[in-house]
Amino acid sequence: GAPVTVSVTFVETVYSVTFTETGLPSGSSWAVAIGNVAEYTTGSTITYSEPNGSYSYAIYAPSGYTASPSSGTVVVHGASVTVTITLTANGSGAGGPESTLSSTDASAVARASPSADGMQGPRRI
Repeated sequence: GAPVTVSVTFVETVYSVTFTETGLPSGSSWAVAIGNVAEYTTGSTITYSEPNGSYSYAIYAPSGYTASPSSGTVVVHGASVTVTITLTANGSGAGGPESTLSSTDASAVARASPSADGMQGPRRI
């Protein structure tokens, strides 16, 4: 018979990679960077959509707090993944609800000036 043309469409499947923080007062900003994309929030979760693979991440805590883990690798293999981040006050200097990322951390992550709203939303490094 005659040749047949078959169209095939490939769709990359992505999965949720969710970072959930515990330990910060409500309204405090924190950030996660995967590759060259940083996400900031004053909420308790940050979610990326990623295909299968291994992804290095870094956590940026507000002044006066330490993140554990502060960095690592998350592996996506056919399912969504959740990483729990514990933010612990360093003692004196830990801020209240107004805690924000320090200007040094913000520059390191975003390479941009913080916005008036506490650096909401995604920014590219």
